[in-house]
Amino acid sequence: MIVSTILRPRHRVSVMVCRAGAARRKLARLNAKTDYGRVQMIDIKLRDLSAGPVYLQVRDQIAALISAKSLAAGDALPAPARLAQQLSVDRGEIQRAYFELERSGLVRKSARKDFLSGREIVTYSVA
Repeated sequence: MIVSTILRPRHRVSVMVCRAGAARRKLARLNAKTDYGRVQMIDIKLRDLSAGPVYLQVRDQIAALISAKSLAAGDALPAPARLAQQLSVDRGEIQRAYFELERSGLVRKSARKDFLSGREIVTYSVA
């Protein structure tokens, strides 16, 4: 038996209890129905500060991934808070890198309201 929590579009949460194979098939069907891109895992290696500020290193590496076609148009980038936690840096550094990528036209920012709480949710995707 598998108990899985699934986030559907508009953030309605449903809990499924079923056999493992059925759960995988249902998850695949639900993921195929979402209209926003899948979040890509980004491998970013930070060097010491002599290589430049953190936001410049992040910006340059994401721009290189986009130009090398490792990230395709429509692919969702990880949330700034998640990427900052993964890299153990301040969230503001990642937000500034995303802002500069957005300003250069490589990344698109979209905002929407959460269905249940009414909070604004910001997502970033490759333009």
